[in-house]
Formats: sequence, C-alpha cells, structure tokens
Amino acid sequence: DDIRVNAIVPAEVMTPLYKSWLDTFDNPEEKEKAITDRIPLGKRMTTSEEIANTALFLLSDKAGHITGQHIHVDGGYTHLDRLI
Repeated sequence: DDIRVNAIVPAEVMTPLYKSWLDTFDNPEEKEKAITDRIPLGKRMTTSEEIANTALFLLSDKAGHITGQHIHVDGGYTHLDRLI
C-alpha cells in the first residue's frame, strides 16, 4: 500500500513534565546530572526540537525508503547506559 511505518523512540527529553518529575527529588540538579552523565553523546538530554526534527525527516521524501524502523533519538542512552 506504499505506507511507511516508523517509530521514534526517545529516552530522556527535557520537557515541562520531565522537569516536574525532576523537581520531586530533594536535589533535582544532582538527579539530572546523574542521568545526563549516562548519556554518551554530549552528556545532555535530547531536546524536543530534536524529536520534532526526526519526525519531520521521517515524513519527508528524504526518508522515502525507510520503513519498519525504530529510530532512537537519545544520544546513545538506550544502548550504552547499561554498560555502567
């Protein structure tokens, strides 16, 4: 049917809801650092803009032959955080 189906798999994305969750800890900055220290690419969280850019790419003709994929937009966190 010429329909492409892909999934964007984010991990740690700094959103207002995520910030609210961090704020539940006694030391939110320390908790955030503990998380970002485990993100291999840049030691930072993914931005919502990076998720949006991935969606736009997958919707574009430039991704015209990509289907059935899980696209991890997470700086390597999903795969490499288990090594620590």
